[in-house]
Amino acid sequence: MIRHTISRNQTFFRSGKPNDNAYIARIDGRLGAELLNALWIMSPADARERIGERRHYVSEDRPHTALGAMTFRAFAVEVVSARKSE
Repeated sequence: MIRHTISRNQTFFRSGKPNDNAYIARIDGRLGAELLNALWIMSPADARERIGERRHYVSEDRPHTALGAMTFRAFAVEVVSARKSE
């Protein structure tokens, strides 16, 4: 088990437990927000670009264990091709 401390409360995440995914997603979202807060954003266009890069990373580059270590896009392609072959 990996121990994480969130707001002075100790929470334990168990590998492979689907209920823990919500906590991980929340932490990832907060981390992304903190990263955006820490950066100098020069204009609304710059903010859109940085948010777009983050969205691209999460949906296309980052593997998700809940999807068998696949990205969202790769999982969607696999589901669509499986449905077409039925």
